[in-house]
Amino acid sequence: MSIPISNVSRRQVFSATGQTTFTFTFEILDQDDIKVFVDDTLKEISTDYSVSINANGTGLVQLNATAVGAAQVSIVGNRTIERTSDFTTGGDLFANTLNTELDSLTIFAQQNAEGVERALKAPETDPTGLDMTLPRVSDRANKYLGFNSAGQVVGAAAQIDIDSIAELTAEISSLGLLSAELTSLSDKTAELTALGSAGMVANISAVGTIASDIPTVVSMTSDISNLLNSTAEISVVAGLSTAVSTFNGIGTADISTVAGYGTAAITQVAALSSDITNVASLSADIVNVQTLTADMTGVLGVTSDMTQILSQSAQITQVASQSAEITQVFTIRSDVTTAATNASAISSVALNISPITNVSTNMADVTAVASSLTDITTVASAKDSINTVATNVSATVTFANTWYGASSSDPTGSINDGALYYNLTNSQLKVYDNNAWSDAAFEISSSGVLSFESRTGHINLQTADITGLGTAVYTGIVDSRFTTDAEAIGFSLVFGS
Repeated sequence: MSIPISNVSRRQVFSATGQTTFTFTFEILDQDDIKVFVDDTLKEISTDYSVSINANGTGLVQLNATAVGAAQVSIVGNRTIERTSDFTTGGDLFANTLNTELDSLTIFAQQNAEGVERALKAPETDPTGLDMTLPRVSDRANKYLGFNSAGQVVGAAAQIDIDSIAELTAEISSLGLLSAELTSLSDKTAELTALGSAGMVANISAVGTIASDIPTVVSMTSDISNLLNSTAEISVVAGLSTAVSTFNGIGTADISTVAGYGTAAITQVAALSSDITNVASLSADIVNVQTLTADMTGVLGVTSDMTQILSQSAQITQVASQSAEITQVFTIRSDVTTAATNASAISSVALNISPITNVSTNMADVTAVASSLTDITTVASAKDSINTVATNVSATVTFANTWYGASSSDPTGSINDGALYYNLTNSQLKVYDNNAWSDAAFEISSSGVLSFESRTGHINLQTADITGLGTAVYTGIVDSRFTTDAEAIGFSLVFGS
């Protein structure tokens, strides 16, 4: 069919309001020249819808069922791009065929224009020469689309889980109020990296158990700062522990003389640690210096401070080994403020850090023991019985290998001769002998004894029981070992006696 092709878009979108009929205003040549979508689902002609074409090429789509729950219906031009005719030199040139080819070309151009209209494209006023080609798939996978400084397409930052970020709006808002603190922390990347280690996580957990003691530490910030500013001197002193101990034995009178030399001279002496160690070996001779007490008087004003330092040497060593933890204290300074009233408790913790660390690393076991305390107490109260069981365990094992209990069928497996069990089906005690189970005593039924075991073998009784002892009623007893009724009667009398 030959028709004029209007200058219209070859895509129309309708809101789905419960109707099943949708009219399109662009021209088509065949019912297969369109695609129909309900929301984002492509529908199949005949199966889901039918197409009616008007004389002017426009038409109507009739859905076979109402689009339940759908938001929109889209009709898009989709004529297959191909040429179905061929004109030969000197051959027929029919107007109808030529018009159909020209109509198809126009439709193809409109379909392409409609697709380009929906594409990402640069403005017509952009500079020429821009390369808007996407990066290769390996370079753009799991990345957002970005542009470099020249405005060209690049694979930008890695993909971010926006949904997860959306769930953290409250936390993000809180961080916005801590901009100053975050700025301070940005200069502490090394410390923050150290805090992320497994060891520091354990230490932080341990600190959490003494949160009430932390405020006291805050009140000592000045002293801690002084210690941090004296790390070099503390290291020197730590290396002179033997010499310091000897020096302590000299006494305050001798130390007083040293005060006259001033702190600057003492600092210089600290640099001579190896020499001082040698001097420490001469402690007996140094004692003689006590004769110079008049010159040492000036040191008396600092004896209390020296005594305090000497009494806290273990804590000072501990502080030097916990520098990373001190940095962590800075990050939780608001919590540290609450610890002010328990300085002595913190000192105790420092002196017992090794046992506390052991408890922390075995917290799961400690919790398990605590949850089983009642059972442990019960076991402790029954220790005599437990010891008795342990003493007789060999006999218990032997009995377990002999008595198989009650069962409806013969036990199987590796069984020793002499083993016993009670057969529930036959109400019979059985014994294992010569690789087989045998009746251990009487075989009975509801009517009486059916057989019994003698010293010479198994004897069956024809009647249900032996009755009437003292009378002549002993007939019907059948056994291959008895040739006459008299022998059987005699056996019965002996059995019954």
